[in-house]
Amino acid sequence: MDNIFKIERILRKGLFSLSDSLHYDWPLPIDDEDNEISEANLNIHIAHSFINSGFVVFSEYRINKNEHHDLLIIDPETDFKIVVESKRYLKTDKNYCLSKDINRAVDFWRSKKEKVAMIVVAMTWHEDILKWWMTEDKSSPPKKRATSKEWHELKQQFKELKIYPGHMHLPNYNEDEFFHDVFYGIFDI
Repeated sequence: MDNIFKIERILRKGLFSLSDSLHYDWPLPIDDEDNEISEANLNIHIAHSFINSGFVVFSEYRINKNEHHDLLIIDPETDFKIVVESKRYLKTDKNYCLSKDINRAVDFWRSKKEKVAMIVVAMTWHEDILKWWMTEDKSSPPKKRATSKEWHELKQQFKELKIYPGHMHLPNYNEDEFFHDVFYGIFDI
């Protein structure tokens, strides 16, 4: 659990960095109906935070010919690895993709028999998704989001992998108009 709290501390520094950046500008036109901030914005700030903490970071780390992790973070002193997968839960639902990313990482790293932690992180403005993520029992999926089967799979992953959940508000430069929440989960593979 000590690793999880250390990882969370560094992760949150990256999220604070993104939040600070959003006080200066929104990276898409305000009049854009979709107005989805790219998940790359999450990754760049998270990577920066881990680099500043002495880690080595690789973006789009290939695990086979067709798939990659968004980030692979390595502690050069211990060779401890952290996989990061980021998603947007804004216009579309990504719970199936998030669940698939978790399964892919678990299968890959367990087959290598390496000690690896994972961070799954996503942005949303949907309060029901954030509430579900932070609720311990996870008994009912968010309303009007996805099939209960997809949410049930994520619920099972929370239980089996002992995912430690967290979240943080990300206001932009005009706090009265628009903001996102970031939710994350950290666990050992």
